[in-house]
Amino acid sequence: MRALLAALIVAAFPVLAFADERAAEAAMAQARIAAGLQATSPDALLTQIAAQIAQDNAARRTLDHRDGQGNDLRARLGLYPFRAAAENLAMGTQDGAIVVKLWLDSPPHRANLLNAEVTRHGLARIRAADGQDYWALVLAAPR
Repeated sequence: MRALLAALIVAAFPVLAFADERAAEAAMAQARIAAGLQATSPDALLTQIAAQIAQDNAARRTLDHRDGQGNDLRARLGLYPFRAAAENLAMGTQDGAIVVKLWLDSPPHRANLLNAEVTRHGLARIRAADGQDYWALVLAAPR
């Protein structure tokens, strides 16, 4: 019985690890649809870039739109072909729905989230060694 329970916990862990990110994506989609926009679609490369941004902020224990080398979002996007891009950062909560609410309550972050031009997103949450959660959302409109 213990072996079965352990197997179920291990099998469920990957889903649980991403539950808060999925809650954030659902809240983002709901907000965009309520505003008369289409939900953005996840993009693997943007998700990788968001993870790098969140990791950099977690490692430096800060919220900064520039990484430790001074690179901004445009530089971080590298060769990703985009015509519009934006990023939102957050820290302090693991609850994805709360993160989206914080962004929607902040006019500049709300404008990014509800930008009619963007169609793709990458979202990442990294937990720092001290237990603090760092979030990064990268939004883009590919060329």
